[in-house]
Amino acid sequence: MTGRLLSVLVVMLGQLGCGGRSSLDAYEDGGAASAANTGGSGATGSTIAPSNVASAIAAGCYHTCVVVHGEVRCWGFNGDGELGNGTFKNSSTAIQVRGLFSSASAIVAGGLQSCALIGGSAQCWGNNRYGNLGNGTLAHSSTPVQVTGLPSNVTAITSGWYHTCSVTDGAAQCWGFNIDGRLGNGITTDSSTPVQVKNLKSGVSAISAGGTQTCAIVDQIVQCWGRNDEGQLGNGTTTNSSTPVQVLNLTSISAISVGGFHTCAIAKGGVRCWGENISGQLGNTATTRFAPVQVQGLTTGVSAIAAGAEHSCAIVNNGVQCWGRNDEGQLGNGTTMSSVSPVQVQGLTSNITAIAAGNYHSCAIVNNTVQCWGLNNFAQLGNGTSTNSSTPVEVVGL
Repeated sequence: MTGRLLSVLVVMLGQLGCGGRSSLDAYEDGGAASAANTGGSGATGSTIAPSNVASAIAAGCYHTCVVVHGEVRCWGFNGDGELGNGTFKNSSTAIQVRGLFSSASAIVAGGLQSCALIGGSAQCWGNNRYGNLGNGTLAHSSTPVQVTGLPSNVTAITSGWYHTCSVTDGAAQCWGFNIDGRLGNGITTDSSTPVQVKNLKSGVSAISAGGTQTCAIVDQIVQCWGRNDEGQLGNGTTTNSSTPVQVLNLTSISAISVGGFHTCAIAKGGVRCWGENISGQLGNTATTRFAPVQVQGLTTGVSAIAAGAEHSCAIVNNGVQCWGRNDEGQLGNGTTMSSVSPVQVQGLTSNITAIAAGNYHSCAIVNNTVQCWGLNNFAQLGNGTSTNSSTPVEVVGL
């Protein structure tokens, strides 16, 4: 935890911390955030793929959402209305987001906020402490609100702990918390409406927001901006940047996912990661982590990637493998032992169409079901219980 103030995770009445062991600190939020003001997961974008039941899935800090035939359904923690059903009551099974019945094409889950693409526009709901809903206010909302100032042809959206970003016509825009430059507009002032990311006015094909940083694929290379104390910008330094900087030694990138303080990308069918490696979330024992390192054993066959707070998962030859922190069973291999190299998720060896990694849980779309594993203290596994599971369990209500 080089250069970082003491970090704690506090869960108590009225107070809920989010992120890995080093994610919630005095540098950012006074050491603990209230239930209405929490950050989010590293799984900051939905992986979209055909499925008879769900076409997209996203895991937030303590909640999860899917798109089902254009509808959006969510489950888990709901203290700020991030389930979008007009209430603030947690749910251990999937419930319908109000007003999103047939036209959602993508879903993302950030800290305690969620967003969806609806006919080329963006709508968000949940926590709005820093303007992370993008509607020009700081008022939380338990139902979807329109992001203001965006064109009507948004093609991608992502949500981090306290900020959200989108892509329109190849240009990137961000809004929300900006203390370390994660909005990418050259300053460190928060914004409750979208601002243009500097120098990214064209060529952006994908974007991912994580704990404190944001990354985008620009003409098959990767550029990142924001906090960099763990080398999470991948440019060989530990200096923050409020404008995009290029990740070293990465070309031909097809997918990217930003976690708590690390990032992973698919390059020519293999996975490379950089940033914090306290729990093995880079999939490599390398001590030099300020530039991408190869995930052990994943050199080909990878079709999707998802980075959580301190773990990562990938679809590999139609199965799922995960690595990193595992004290809550988020690697899904039936144990609670962390791993610096990928391990096979039990029972998920074929027909996987999408994955998502949250704070301490993971989920996948499998055949006609959604299955989740890991921490379940706020029912984020969606199986009708609040019991953790180190192997996949089926989500109820889909």
